[in-house]
Amino acid sequence: MKKYVLLLLLVSSSLLAQEKYTTVVVPKQFMFQKEANQYGLNDLCKLFFEKEGFQVLQETDVMTDEMFNNRCEYLYVDLIKDKGFLTTKMTVELKDCKKNVVLKGTESVTKEKNFDKAHSEVTRETLVSLRGKLNISKSIQEKEVSNKTEAKNEVIVIKEEIKQSTNATELSSSNNEGLSLEITKNGYNLIDENKDTKFELLKTSNPTIFIAKKGTLQGIFTLNGQISKFEYYQNNELIVEKVEVKF
Repeated sequence: MKKYVLLLLLVSSSLLAQEKYTTVVVPKQFMFQKEANQYGLNDLCKLFFEKEGFQVLQETDVMTDEMFNNRCEYLYVDLIKDKGFLTTKMTVELKDCKKNVVLKGTESVTKEKNFDKAHSEVTRETLVSLRGKLNISKSIQEKEVSNKTEAKNEVIVIKEEIKQSTNATELSSSNNEGLSLEITKNGYNLIDENKDTKFELLKTSNPTIFIAKKGTLQGIFTLNGQISKFEYYQNNELIVEKVEVKF
């Protein structure tokens, strides 16, 4: 009988461990970086985990009371850069509050000579290697959906009112699907499979809002973990294009 009780306790502990990891913390600066968000890697990590369904917190110099009290309910993102001759090597690790490695990505290697492109490429590849291993408990997802139902409905109503008042036209185009992020000095380029630049994005004070250019069109680009969109005016009409951004 005792064996059965022990087995049930172990199973319960395992389920609790699954449930607590719904939030990750991304640092302002990794150990190998010379400045905060060098090469745009910290923003890249934040965007990836948001797309995977996690709540992402930015690490601050002074931890708030809430963060301190909940620090062992978070996973902490770390990028490990390995020295290589004429190569750039990167591995992502997820650690618990005791610095134990909970999950480790596959090491990515490139011979790309451009530092910005090289760091972006290996970081993206090692992050993608985590896909399929970042399971969030179904019970938690249902709870979050339930808690946000009312707010979600309110957002939908607001969007409909705005659409009616501004006569916004929503567009979907196959040319806006499967675009990849390429880090630039002042933001990002969104490129297709042929490495052709489709969008030029310039940073603003809001990390998810960019001044955007697509050919001769200029507007505002909203980049986040679920939906990206490009908004601009054409012939005095507000156009909203849906854009799929991948890693």
